Amino acid sequence: MLRERNRGIRGKWSEENLQKAIAVVRNGMSKNLASKRFLVCRGKLRDYLGKNLTSKCSMGRKSMLTKEHEQELCSRIILLAEI
Repeated sequence: MLRERNRGIRGKWSEENLQKAIAVVRNGMSKNLASKRFLVCRGKLRDYLGKNLTSKCSMGRKSMLTKEHEQELCSRIILLAEI
């Protein structure tokens, strides 16, 4: 029987929780405790505190296609699948 793997909290945090975590860390709470309390990845919290970032960054590689090209490609694939 396979064991279920714990995926953690990477990418599942909200912008509001991140801002709250940053505020309490600047008021004296530890980064580890703030990350657990507000469900924000500890490494991401450290990055945002060190670099003074303000908005959520995208995870993974950058897309090679623009949104318009991606939509056009999807519509063509769906059209060809119906044939």
